[in-house]
Amino acid sequence: MYMCQMKKGLRVRLPEKIHPLHRVRHVVGMTQKDFAFQIGISPQMLQAIELGKRRLKPEVAEVVHTLTGVLPNSLKKGPPRSSLGGVFDAQRFQMWQMVRQGENEEAPKRVLEKRVEALKWIGQAMQNSKRGLIWEEEFRRFLLKTIQRYRISKELEKLKREHLAKGGKWPDEAFLPSKEASKRATIASLILKIKN
Repeated sequence: MYMCQMKKGLRVRLPEKIHPLHRVRHVVGMTQKDFAFQIGISPQMLQAIELGKRRLKPEVAEVVHTLTGVLPNSLKKGPPRSSLGGVFDAQRFQMWQMVRQGENEEAPKRVLEKRVEALKWIGQAMQNSKRGLIWEEEFRRFLLKTIQRYRISKELEKLKREHLAKGGKWPDEAFLPSKEASKRATIASLILKIKN
């Protein structure tokens, strides 16, 4: 059984059981495309979740909590509930944005050095466990994926120019695949050709 909702003068059929995430998105006032981007899933996946065709993963529910303040457990059934108490609504979302704004501005500055230090320790652990190549390739892909996902390539180029202008060294090799393997492969193929 479907209920009808008016959207731009057209009747839209909605499932009888609407997922709590659908209600959250409407309170937030975002399109499926924008909301999906914010929580790190595809618009198709979001639509499938809202229609009850796919399950909401716990890690996505945690991201929804960070973005909106909605308690992850309340996204399973019933009306979504806010971390600030009560049923999630526009007023609680505005209050949550105020809470989150301060954290968005302060957290990166507060933990930047700690994150850099953590990356060093992770790199050391990967090297010690003989996973250097896997770690290097995965980390490079992570960097590239982050740059693409958040569309920060122009900002990164600007920072690079500013950093180089101040006489700094830019870690280009961290973003590029290793050239050593391809050099060795070329040498090895030449040796095989000579021997044959």
